[in-house]
This record gives sequence, C-alpha cells and structure tokens, in this order.
Amino acid sequence: MPKMDDSKLGTPFVVTGLLHMVEDEGFTPREALEIVEDIKNQTFFALMEIQKEKRGNAK
Repeated sequence: MPKMDDSKLGTPFVVTGLLHMVEDEGFTPREALEIVEDIKNQTFFALMEIQKEKRGNAK
C-alpha cells in the first residue's frame, strides 16, 4: 500500500486542504477526514477512467 510521500506534489495539496477545513472552515479533524472519504467515494470511478484513458493513449 502506498504511503504518504512529501516529495510528491499532490501530498501537500491534500494536507493543505485538510488544514483549511479544520482551521478556516471549522470542521473537526474527524469531520475533515470523513469529507475526504466522501470525496474518495465520489471520485474513484472517474479517476479509474482517467487512468485507463491515459494508459490507452500511452500505447
């Protein structure tokens, strides 16, 4: 299973988003992580399709 990697560009974006939800939007850390789970569930299939298309175009 992949782990958090500070050298990847996406990691700071995710962490910054979580920080914003807690510090500026007033969510608890638990609520912010529940929102991330909802985002994951709502975007999973679209991300899979994007990955599939990208791999298809790379051949």
